[in-house]
Amino acid sequence: MLLLTGCALMLVISLLVTVSYRADSTNILAPYWLVLGCAILAPIAWFSRGRIRTTATVILMGYAIMGWVLLGPLVSGSSTVSSAERIRLVSFNMYMANPDTKDAVDWIMRQDADFVILLEASRANSREI
Repeated sequence: MLLLTGCALMLVISLLVTVSYRADSTNILAPYWLVLGCAILAPIAWFSRGRIRTTATVILMGYAIMGWVLLGPLVSGSSTVSSAERIRLVSFNMYMANPDTKDAVDWIMRQDADFVILLEASRANSREI
């Protein structure tokens, strides 16, 4: 019963991302806890009887749905966006004390990005930017 509770708790925490962005950190490890949870739940659902079997089966179905939602985009060919609709985003850490800011800016410009996010950009390197 403790294993069922733990698996259900992990699923609930993962679903809390709809309420708080902090819960999303559990989804970073989704490939691991989904596999582990399924490995725990499948034998329980197969060999148990009664309510425990039903509970394990319902939680296992939740894991399957969550796996499809979280891991589906990782499957090759799952993207439905054409290349004409894609945007190019560059996130670049300028590093405040970067001695080669001009080279960094030149590299960013060569990327032909639609959007550029500059991290640690400061007044010291604003002239080149």
